[in-house]
Amino acid sequence: MAEETVSNGFVQIRIEETQSPPLPVPSAAAPNLPKYLQAPGKLKDEYLNPDGTFRERSEAELKGMSKSDRQEYEKARRWWEREGKALASQSPAEIEPEKPETQKPTWLKREFGSFDELNKVAKELLEKQAGAQ
Repeated sequence: MAEETVSNGFVQIRIEETQSPPLPVPSAAAPNLPKYLQAPGKLKDEYLNPDGTFRERSEAELKGMSKSDRQEYEKARRWWEREGKALASQSPAEIEPEKPETQKPTWLKREFGSFDELNKVAKELLEKQAGAQ
């Protein structure tokens, strides 16, 4: 014999819960990086030697650069003197940025208190699934 009312009834299905996409959180790293940096604490490759040291330019190279490129090079060189040498001497594990946590999917779960409600929930889920395809 079945009863119409149910206590603690729920349906959970392996369909990722569709919610409005979360608003992008502005990262502290992205805004207003100087042109000579590719990431906070990391010079662009064009200013570095393969071994990770600062690439000094010859007089001929400097003369061949535009004024703005020379200025950018000088800023990069000053940054290297101020901060880059210390960062380069650290081990890569110390410098490695924190990896953002991967967000686990939230599976769709609907609760119901009667078989009639379960029927409605099932129909809603079917419609949602059909609309997603």
